[in-house]
Amino acid sequence: MAAPHLIVVTEGMTETECLLEMRSAAVRAHDASPCRQTRAGLLEAERAYRAALGWTAEQIIAAQRVVNDRLTTFFGEPQK
Repeated sequence: MAAPHLIVVTEGMTETECLLEMRSAAVRAHDASPCRQTRAGLLEAERAYRAALGWTAEQIIAAQRVVNDRLTTFFGEPQK
């Protein structure tokens, strides 16, 4: 299991900024331990951030495919 990664949220940050910070923490967690759990967390954080930006479901799904393909290319298929 991946170690927890710090999420820094400060007063005055917008919801979108908070979601971006959560996405960044998910990226760091996946980079530290590329497994199914961290990949799922990263894709969920990515989905939430893009939804907050107003992306459609179709756009989000297409973007997640690209992200997942890139992660698979670099890290291989996620392990347990």
